[in-house]
Amino acid sequence: SACEAEGVMAGDKSKSPYLSKRELAAAQAVEEGQTWFIIMCAQAGCCAALASVCAKIAFSTEMRESSVKFCSIFLPEMRWCRVYQPAVALLSRGAMILGMIYCNANMLTCFTKAMHLSSSLIATVSVTSFNFASTAILSMILFNETLPLLWWAGFSCIVMGLGAITYGQHIQEEGGQAKKKQ
Repeated sequence: SACEAEGVMAGDKSKSPYLSKRELAAAQAVEEGQTWFIIMCAQAGCCAALASVCAKIAFSTEMRESSVKFCSIFLPEMRWCRVYQPAVALLSRGAMILGMIYCNANMLTCFTKAMHLSSSLIATVSVTSFNFASTAILSMILFNETLPLLWWAGFSCIVMGLGAITYGQHIQEEGGQAKKKQ
């Protein structure tokens, strides 16, 4: 029955002595697919946030100031700082742009894999949720930014919407399985 299959999917295999080996293997595959789906969404969201951080650093006006500080620390003679500072700024900017491209490519790969494991709607909302959470954490840690209450309210709405969509799909799938058995 559907309740027995749910017990297996939740990891409680003792509740379903009536499932065949094939049904048990199918339930375990679904559980494994859900785990990979969450991992792919989390990785895609984190990569999107890291790409944003790389872009912010690469194209910020503070990049020049940072390279001056770097040169003054590692090349204490001011004469050398003036010579190498533009090269350090250019190399730093190039590294950040390459990091942004790499993170975006990785994000798209993981997002595509997540869409293969679930519906595109749930994958999109899940990746967006992980992206928002990762962006918030990185902005607080790296840039000392504070997020207003309205931002947190919006993020909460996205997470609740994700829960509603996922629950709706789960109910829809259960209804489809019940019709197939009848």
